[in-house]
Amino acid sequence: ETPHPLVLDFHGWSGSAEGHIWDSKWDVVGEEFGVIVVVPDGIPDAESGTRTWNVTTEYDDEFGWRCDPDREQYGESECHYSCSEWCNPSYGCVAGTTCYNDLAFIEQLIDQLKDTYNIDENHVHITGYSNGGTFTYRMFSYSEKNLAASGSVSGAPFIGKGDVPMPPRSMIDFHGRDDWTVPLLYDHSPGEGPMGEVRTIMSWDALYYYTSLSTWT
Repeated sequence: ETPHPLVLDFHGWSGSAEGHIWDSKWDVVGEEFGVIVVVPDGIPDAESGTRTWNVTTEYDDEFGWRCDPDREQYGESECHYSCSEWCNPSYGCVAGTTCYNDLAFIEQLIDQLKDTYNIDENHVHITGYSNGGTFTYRMFSYSEKNLAASGSVSGAPFIGKGDVPMPPRSMIDFHGRDDWTVPLLYDHSPGEGPMGEVRTIMSWDALYYYTSLSTWT
């Protein structure tokens, strides 16, 4: 039997695998083109049961904070159980996302899938939306797996800092210019960090060939 490509698709903040697949339609693509599609759930690691992917660290170095750490103006977020020993909902950028090692979780999932199914190891791809889209950047930067390509929708590499993957591999990003939640541009980033220090999708444009195919607002 011919090996099949694998696509892992990650839901957004507070989403779920069941709800996300209705929007992404990767199951339809998989059926039509013989692609194995896996849509995992994030861990419901908070009192609210909110599912997220770990995309961040608390830091203040060359890329700046991923948010304005003083949350009084922008609103507090709950601390997840995995961050409870040190998370402060009034100050910092971790509140709102889990602190579990989701990168290790997905790498173990990939290993299990390879052991179970006939997967083409040269065609393991990742994609996701919003928090899940940002998680694809983190996976693409730091995973030791042979990830062939990444596709992010309304995500960004700057949260938690992300090294540009080497050697260069295929990636595509879909983003609205007026996205105020995960900003494409500096002037659309209130609360996302000190002026001039925020790094968005364009952080990688000097190291990756960047072409804007089309733009939506």
